[in-house]
Order: sequence, then structure tokens, then C-alpha cells
Amino acid sequence: MYILLIGYLYVILMIAVGTGSVALGGAFILFLGVLPTWLIFWLKRGGQIKKAEKCAEQAQDQRLRDEWEQQNATSAEPDANPLSVEADKTPLDKS
Repeated sequence: MYILLIGYLYVILMIAVGTGSVALGGAFILFLGVLPTWLIFWLKRGGQIKKAEKCAEQAQDQRLRDEWEQQNATSAEPDANPLSVEADKTPLDKS
């Protein structure tokens, strides 16, 4: 990606040098070099930030899940989940 960008900027620089006018060359560099380069970096960085936020959120969810499992594993009752199948087992009276 960066080699393409370097090549593109080199071509824009050569076009700017070939114009013969400092103002026109500066306009070429600004509008065809700096602005598109800034846009590419801005778009790529935005995607990287979103990806990092998503990874951080998943890591936090996993940490909370691990803490919850650890608290339930160390509780006094052998089965802390009231909705489990084993909690519903009661002896049947055959009278």
C-alpha cells in the first residue's frame, strides 16, 4: 500500500515540477497529493480505531464472563444456577 502511495506522490511531484509555475505546482501538490493522501490515511485509521474498540469490548466481555464464572464456582452452593436441571430433582413420595 505504501509503495503505491510513494509512487503516486512522486508522479504528482513530477507533474508539479513540470508545470513551470510555483503557484500551479503548489496547487497540484495540495489538491492531487496532500488531500487524497490525508483522506486515505483518515479512512484507514478510522477502520483501525473501530477494530480496536471492538477487540477491547470483546476482551472486557470475556473478563466479565470469567469473573462471573469464578464467583459462581466459589459459591457455597454446588449449583448456583436455579434454572439448572439438577435443581429440579426432588424425591417423589409414593404414598
